[in-house]
Amino acid sequence: MPRWIVLLIDLLIATIALLAAYQLRFNFEVPTLEWVLLGQALPVYALIRVLSFWIAGIHRSMVRHTGTDDARRIFLTVLAGSAVLALFNPLRFHMLDRTYLLPFSILIIDAMGTMIGMISARILVKLLYLRAKGSGKQRLRVLIYGAGEAGLITKRTLERDGSARVAVEAFVDDDPAKSGKRLEGAPIIHSDKLEE
Repeated sequence: MPRWIVLLIDLLIATIALLAAYQLRFNFEVPTLEWVLLGQALPVYALIRVLSFWIAGIHRSMVRHTGTDDARRIFLTVLAGSAVLALFNPLRFHMLDRTYLLPFSILIIDAMGTMIGMISARILVKLLYLRAKGSGKQRLRVLIYGAGEAGLITKRTLERDGSARVAVEAFVDDDPAKSGKRLEGAPIIHSDKLEE
């Protein structure tokens, strides 16, 4: 997918989050004046969001390989963009027409919605990619011995391998403190129960 399309999709997600923030802030009864003010603020909002995404290089990441570093970058980028938008509030209030560009409560709700939307969209694309990559191939049910870093790396490697569809059923570990917990959704079982 071309990078500019990823950028447009991110902007669309951010715009939907902004509109949802208005609906939530005004309990789904947004006054007409607020819609007018939003129309004035929308070009500035879109420009700041696109610039922040572009500068941070959010659109250059390979979406199908999204990880925690990408989520952290999205979090910080959206936060920085919201901070810049918040700086426009006192400027407009004191220098122009005694109104805010976007209310602070809207900015907070919008930031959370944008972060959740962008990260969720990437995770969805990644899951669809992994499912498509393994479709029509033999399904293997797997136990991984060791619930530490090596076991986690093994799980991720197996799930990304295109030669088979792998379902990690559980981790097996000697440490009784880990028994009964979960690691990336798979239960950890004590080695005493391995035969079972």
